[in-house]
Amino acid sequence: MLTVTSGTSDQYILTMDDLNSVPQNEMIETLKSLNNLYGNEKGLIIPDRTLAIKWAIEHSNPEDWIIITGKGHETYQQNYRLQTNSDKETVLYFSNKKKYYRSN
Repeated sequence: MLTVTSGTSDQYILTMDDLNSVPQNEMIETLKSLNNLYGNEKGLIIPDRTLAIKWAIEHSNPEDWIIITGKGHETYQQNYRLQTNSDKETVLYFSNKKKYYRSN
């Protein structure tokens, strides 16, 4: 998937999804390794998923497409900087400037 993404995208971001008991620093190293093997210079690694979405929205133009894969509407299993519960809420927060807070 990364080979296709890096070959067809103007920019891409690798970020963390659910860690499933993998230590965060190990996951970051895995992302770096995957980017080195299958990615290219157009890729960024932003471990915090909410900050990665924020970066994508802030650095896009009105005619750009942003494709977020991995979580969709599913509830986050870990805490991120922005206290949203899902990718959908994170996008809505930055797109509409609405505030969503984690319920737990």
